Amino acid sequence: MAFWKLDEPVNDLLVRLPLNPADEAEKEKINHPKRLKEWCVSRAALRLGLSSDLPVRYHANGKPYLDGAELTLSHCLPIAGALIHPQFAGMDIQVPDEKLERIQEKFAHPEELDFALKSADALDALTILWSAKEALFKVYGQEKAFADQLRIDPFTPGQTHLSASVEVRPGEWVPHGIRCFRIEDHWVVIVTSI
Repeated sequence: MAFWKLDEPVNDLLVRLPLNPADEAEKEKINHPKRLKEWCVSRAALRLGLSSDLPVRYHANGKPYLDGAELTLSHCLPIAGALIHPQFAGMDIQVPDEKLERIQEKFAHPEELDFALKSADALDALTILWSAKEALFKVYGQEKAFADQLRIDPFTPGQTHLSASVEVRPGEWVPHGIRCFRIEDHWVVIVTSI
């Protein structure tokens, strides 16, 4: 895994990026300046941080992968990360944002909200909950009900190892380990095991 912080003009970063033909074709389809920044910083984490020159491919559901490995990319400007794993990959980067308080019932189960909102750092707890569920979603690459099928066990912000479960079929739950840490003011959450 590698992270990249965009602290230069995007055009300067583009000059440094060793893009392959697939990257160039993908870049040409991006019209929005913010989306181009996100794409560039994600590619910098992959191409410069991990020194990977393999073409990024996409499963039918849109989940990226590399030949012989799973890939997850995440960004929350100015930071992005890339994670390569032989079997699965799930990572999310998020800065605490009060909008999570407004949509908390959509992504968090009532039991999760109970412990998160009682935390001394409730916004951080909500951010970690959201990011953990985003990372799990990236592992499965299919529609999952965030509040009901992706569950995070009680934790406190600052904990580095969390546990979670995903309902893969009605009544059948698969446990997962999750790593959690900060880069500057961003929370990084990574699914580490099945």
